[in-house]
Amino acid sequence: MNPAISNARREFFVFVEKYRPQTLDECILSSGVENMLRGILAQGDLTNLLFTGGAGVGKTTVAKAIAAELNADAIVINASDDNGIEMLRTKLKDFASGMSFEGKRKIAILDEADYLSPHVQPALRGFMEEFAATTSFIFTCNHSNRIIAPLHSRCSIVNFTIPKAERPAVMGRFATRAFQILDAESIRYDKTLVMEAVKLHFPDFRRTLNELQRFCVVGELSREILSQMSDKDIATLYAILASKNFNNLRKWIADHDDMNEAQFYRMLSETLPTHLEPAHLPEAIVLLSDYSYRVAFAADKSLNFLACLTEIMGGFPVK
Repeated sequence: MNPAISNARREFFVFVEKYRPQTLDECILSSGVENMLRGILAQGDLTNLLFTGGAGVGKTTVAKAIAAELNADAIVINASDDNGIEMLRTKLKDFASGMSFEGKRKIAILDEADYLSPHVQPALRGFMEEFAATTSFIFTCNHSNRIIAPLHSRCSIVNFTIPKAERPAVMGRFATRAFQILDAESIRYDKTLVMEAVKLHFPDFRRTLNELQRFCVVGELSREILSQMSDKDIATLYAILASKNFNNLRKWIADHDDMNEAQFYRMLSETLPTHLEPAHLPEAIVLLSDYSYRVAFAADKSLNFLACLTEIMGGFPVK
């Protein structure tokens, strides 16, 4: 078996857990992020960190890998579920104030910290200072604008965004990892098909692996993995927008509720120029930017998609 996945924990069935990288060397990162993290690890004393970037790019995986490489006592708290003041007063305080075996450094990983409730974030400021001698904090978030400035100032910011110039190389490295996983699972596949799937969902590595697993039928990767947002689907959408048929628009959204936000807004930004007059494009792009920003606060992403498309349908002459 390839050494990159030789330590996979075989008790997991889901690919993203079964083949989750265990060390920083196994993580697929941009050169800037990798160099920054190696510099931090070389210091031997971990500062507080704030990992920011899109969904599925490896923020949580890297946080766990850092804790493992430092041989630290670690706790992982999913702040999207456990985000109230009681979490801070009980679970987190018990961890930070308790005895550490062999005097190890402690690391508290607050995953999806952008979902921490508003009254918890200010309370964390004093908490981080109180336990600074024993505990480091790693926050992960998709939307850093939802993290208050005082927490920003207490952390080193690590942005997992992949620079445009590095994207082809990073996609190639992830495709190689996908080949290794499919080989380990004895799944037949077309390398070109896998590359297209990686490109379709990039840079969401988690989504890519989930889709690869989802479309493995009877030991073979199905070409249907690329059919989720086909040219036909997009043509149907624009026909609906041109006809201003709201009921059909709602049905289209319901049929495509597995779209992730990045895929949806990227599709619109790439296709709108062929369906709007040039004079309307600047206003439409500003509208897309506004709705993309609102994703950080939207409780229902499908409703956000519907509102965006409704505004396009009602405000522009779509052809």
